[in-house]
Amino acid sequence: MPARVLFVGFDALDSELVREWAAAGVLPTFRSLFESSAFGATKNPPGFYGGAVWPAFTTALSPGRNGYFYLRQMPRGEYTDAPFLPAQQKGEAFWEALSRAGRRVAVIDVPFSPVAKTLNGIELTNWSTHDSGGDRRGSFPADLADELAAKFGRLPEDQCDSTTPIIGYKALFDMLRERLKNKLDVALHCLAKERWDLFAAAFTEAHCIGHQSWHLHDPTHPRHDPALAAEFGDPVKEIYRLLDDALAQLIEAAGSHALVTVFASHGMAALYRDESVVLDEILHRIDARPATTGATWFRRLKRGWYALPPAVRGLSLFKQAKAALLPRLRQSMLIRGRAARRFFAVQYSPHAGMIRLNVAGRETNGIVQPGTEYRRLCEELRRELHALVNAETGAPVVERVHLTADVFSGPCVDDLPDIVAEWRRAEDVREIYSPRIGSVKVPELNWRSGDHRDRGLFFARGGPFRPAPFAGPVAVTDIAPTLASLLGVRLDAVEGRPLIDPIGY
Repeated sequence: MPARVLFVGFDALDSELVREWAAAGVLPTFRSLFESSAFGATKNPPGFYGGAVWPAFTTALSPGRNGYFYLRQMPRGEYTDAPFLPAQQKGEAFWEALSRAGRRVAVIDVPFSPVAKTLNGIELTNWSTHDSGGDRRGSFPADLADELAAKFGRLPEDQCDSTTPIIGYKALFDMLRERLKNKLDVALHCLAKERWDLFAAAFTEAHCIGHQSWHLHDPTHPRHDPALAAEFGDPVKEIYRLLDDALAQLIEAAGSHALVTVFASHGMAALYRDESVVLDEILHRIDARPATTGATWFRRLKRGWYALPPAVRGLSLFKQAKAALLPRLRQSMLIRGRAARRFFAVQYSPHAGMIRLNVAGRETNGIVQPGTEYRRLCEELRRELHALVNAETGAPVVERVHLTADVFSGPCVDDLPDIVAEWRRAEDVREIYSPRIGSVKVPELNWRSGDHRDRGLFFARGGPFRPAPFAGPVAVTDIAPTLASLLGVRLDAVEGRPLIDPIGY
């Protein structure tokens, strides 16, 4: 038996599509899992699932305790963001605890995982991931990555947001298919090397194809091109089929007695426009206070940029100019103005808008007093966000508003945005309105047509698990303690709890 416990992760594999295509026989491996496993939806960190789900899985800690929610974060007390590397998160990957307990582990490309300094086994990171988190490829032992590259080739890093407009959709699909096969070959090679207590591998191709090709998959999308779809088919479905086949090969290679666990981190659906682009403008209008000259000019430049047609914004010359100038413009015009504001938007994935309050004693020039004033302002912003509607239909623009101090606890809560607004994303929102802000136009996108939805999925087959739905959603922080428990190890200082008891099987 090459593996006692097999874990296969799929980044941004949409659970609704998996259910639909499994039932239709398009995904036979997943269909078999639904029939033979305990399974259910996952409960991810509210609002932060786009960037926080993998660190929450690996550490069994929520963002309030591991401190990780996005690729770029604002250091406490600062007004500008900076790259936040996986190694900066608190806590440790659960396989390090398994290693100390004497279990043999192999970990292949689990997203946002730093390389362990020592391990009873092997680890490969950023070999072929959608987001590297600013980290370079690495491995334990250190020469493993070079050894695998010599045997299987070293593929370029995933830059699908920037490369798709240049290489086109067919080339993107071919690249992802090549990357998927390469990852599978590497995983099967490592799996066959010895008997592992835990063998974990993750695939991220559904993430990129969902972002870039959703309009080819979804005929109702405003950017859907029937001629292009007729030429290329449904790239999303094809990648899902290839992932289903890869899963089948890994399950077979792990051996008939292996306990199989499968995790789809979160889903995908249509992205029409990015409301987060205009969030800071909305917040300025809510606050109704004079802005600094620099911040005013930055907003004007931003409006001018998005007034350009999407095709023009996508031209290489314009993109290069933006990449060269934007950091300096943000630093000189926008960031300095934040110190004089009560609240402002911070960068995050398009599925949610993030708001930071300028709190006295926390920020360098904080002006909002903690306690009563902080709470009152949070509730005011919650009401104003819920008051935002699509000017054309009157439908709400915001699905949910999370106050992170109410959702999370732990030493890192003050490192998180104070408010998270999840966009509703049920329709194309070209203009946002509320009585307080008036109307704000939302520009057209020139990049992604799909974005994240909070709908993950977890399967467990074999050992103590019986074929049936779980009683409720599976907290993502409970998965690592469950895997450890299956191998007779309890994790210390984590938030998650095993789904099964007693320990071991």
